[in-house]
Amino acid sequence: MFITQSTTKNTHFSSLPDDLFAAIEDLKKELNAVILVHYYQEPDIQDIADYLGDSLTLSRQAATTDADVIVFAGVHFMAETAKILNPNKLVLLPDLDAGCSMADGCPPEEFAEPQLPEGDVLHHKFAILDGKTVITGSHNWSKAANTRNDETLLVIHSPMVAAHFEREFQRLYGKAVKGVPVRVQRKIKAQQQKCVPLDPHS
Repeated sequence: MFITQSTTKNTHFSSLPDDLFAAIEDLKKELNAVILVHYYQEPDIQDIADYLGDSLTLSRQAATTDADVIVFAGVHFMAETAKILNPNKLVLLPDLDAGCSMADGCPPEEFAEPQLPEGDVLHHKFAILDGKTVITGSHNWSKAANTRNDETLLVIHSPMVAAHFEREFQRLYGKAVKGVPVRVQRKIKAQQQKCVPLDPHS
């Protein structure tokens, strides 16, 4: 992850007129706003960024600012993450049609919760890549596992081993209940209730 802070605007090479830069700066001061820009945005958009970086790092950076308004030049899930981390701030997404093909390829209704015997706890942690490679171990696919814990992680290049893991996945998924689990729905509802309603007339 990386992040850079823009201390000056690159107006010399930008195709945007200088008066537009000045107007943006004035509006930011008026609204006490900060502009977060994902690094794959167009150069002109990067030029107006207060912070430029990847999605999660930008959202965390926003939480450390005293801005009341966060303008996130990215896609839906980036702005949603920023709102979760900053529930009391107004988060704006300039392009409401901005989507992510990877996120769109993982619709919530396709996720499923395995139905296990009473008392059992799901402790599988593995990924299968192209039916040929398995990644497995103690790693919980979490920040703590990435940064603090001592973990074991195996990368096994074997179609035969991958086939065994695939069968186990299909066994669990075949009996699973699709959709967002009730406990997760409760968490989502609790987060939504923390959001400050936006007055469209203000």
